[in-house]
Amino acid sequence: MPWLIIIDEGIPMEDEAASLERKIEELRKKLYRAKEKRDGLRLEAQRWAEKRDRIHASFKELRSEVASFRERSRAISERISDLKASSGEAKEQIRRKSVQLRDLNEKLRHLRAMGSYMSSEDLKAKIDEIEWKIQTTPLSLEEEKPLIEDVRFLETQLVLHRQVEKLREEKEDLKDRIDAAYNEINELYEQRRKLRETILELSKKMDELKTNADTMHRKYLQYKDEAQKIHLRYVEILNQVRSLQRDLDKIEEERRSERMRDLKEDLEKKALEKLRDRKRLTLDELKILAEKGKI
Repeated sequence: MPWLIIIDEGIPMEDEAASLERKIEELRKKLYRAKEKRDGLRLEAQRWAEKRDRIHASFKELRSEVASFRERSRAISERISDLKASSGEAKEQIRRKSVQLRDLNEKLRHLRAMGSYMSSEDLKAKIDEIEWKIQTTPLSLEEEKPLIEDVRFLETQLVLHRQVEKLREEKEDLKDRIDAAYNEINELYEQRRKLRETILELSKKMDELKTNADTMHRKYLQYKDEAQKIHLRYVEILNQVRSLQRDLDKIEEERRSERMRDLKEDLEKKALEKLRDRKRLTLDELKILAEKGKI
């Protein structure tokens, strides 16, 4: 609240002005201390804000890392799902091929029961033998016909053998695919486990950083609020100084006006004396006498 100045006509202006000057000087000292304290608090608040912002930057970096690791973990999970699906399809194919193989083996067992079974090597040799005989031996149609039928029968058996071999090879390939998928799945499980451990560690660090950042922010707000309180006090004192300065300026103006009145009265007195003595008047003396209506 501004100082209320009551000028007592019984108190000389010089004393009143001196009193105001002392009060202004005291307030200026308070103003300086308030400014120094306010600026110190603002600086301290800024330091805590900078610490908080550095922690926020670290937090963002960790959050970006965690997002990257989580994306990798999701990609691994998708790959595991794909491998499991592929293994499931391979197992289904093995099941179907096992059924086909069982049917073919049943046909081969039937041939064994008939005494007509031969290995694939023997079948190839027998077919080559008969075809050679047909090509190199003059035969009648009646003689050639049973030989051709034998070749067809043997080729049918050979096709069965080749189908069995092909199915067995395909089953082995499928088993190898399943084994490879199983090994890759185990490796991917281990990679995902390590990623999740890393994510957990980084998440803990993020929690710690967030706690620290919150602490820094509270400190920042605390010093900022204290600085604001001091600033309000600073503004209050400044307003008091300005109010007192206006009062002092008013007194100075009155003192200047009084001095001017004294100077004019003195000048008028001297001009009247010169006028009575019929002495030459200056331009200022003529002017002051004219203003007073003395000439």
